[in-house]
Amino acid sequence: MILNFFKKKDREQVVENALEEIKSEVIEELKDLKKIIRRQGLQLEVLKKGLQENQSEKERTAKRLLEISEAFFHLEKSLKQESALYEAQSQAFEMVWERLESVLDSWEATVIRGEGGLYDPRLYEAIETHSDSGSSGLPRVKEVLLPGYLIQGKVVKAAKAIIEQ
Repeated sequence: MILNFFKKKDREQVVENALEEIKSEVIEELKDLKKIIRRQGLQLEVLKKGLQENQSEKERTAKRLLEISEAFFHLEKSLKQESALYEAQSQAFEMVWERLESVLDSWEATVIRGEGGLYDPRLYEAIETHSDSGSSGLPRVKEVLLPGYLIQGKVVKAAKAIIEQ
């Protein structure tokens, strides 16, 4: 009987020691995981900040490209008003517009300059409206006076236009 008492106590002590050892190992692993998670959180913050800076730089570059587009728009418009453009000149302007718009597409930016299409109040600000008795009733963009911009599908600046109804 006395021998069984000591054996049972020894077993309990062995189990208790084993549990204590497992507990300390688990605590150490949790501390290591906590350090890893903290480190990953810091790396995530650095990555997030880098992405935001990259996005801001992308928007600044797109805005600069849009400013160049606006200057080109005014150049084309002034040459058209001063004298009628030859067919070759009109084609040259369209070639430059195509290239410029493809560059802007890569920056997720668009110049709003289209004439003759349906009037969309999100894209165009009506400066003047003209009535045309032979029109279909739907307002159309007669002339764009100042181009507008879209960046990532959002209107940054609405085009100013003359609308025909």
